[in-house]
Amino acid sequence: MKSSGSLRYIDDFTLLKNLMEYVRATNFAQNRTDQFDKKYYTDYFLPTIYRNYDLPCKFFLDSAYTNHPAFMKTLQNHRDILSGIQADQVRQEVGGALMLRLERLRASLTAYRLAIANCIRLKELLDQYLQ
Repeated sequence: MKSSGSLRYIDDFTLLKNLMEYVRATNFAQNRTDQFDKKYYTDYFLPTIYRNYDLPCKFFLDSAYTNHPAFMKTLQNHRDILSGIQADQVRQEVGGALMLRLERLRASLTAYRLAIANCIRLKELLDQYLQ
């Protein structure tokens, strides 16, 4: 409706305003996920994991491997070799990356909750308008 110019036929300003708020909220939620989360994941999170985990540990992160009993058996004797300051540095960097990831997910969830609230409000207004 928006791109075809059909919105001009809606004579209820409140309905029109809420429709545009819904579009804005859903676009924001989608763009947030597409832009911010993808950039964070590829530019920060993955490089942190690959910098700090050895190859067997990386396999433990992938369910394609952890769901394969024969492969997991080959890794059963794996032991991390870091200790002391090195282990603390790895925990600090990976922990920081995970905490930032959680914060980004929280912000995305908030954006989606706002979009859902706008959708519910728009549905109520449309029901009223169509009656």
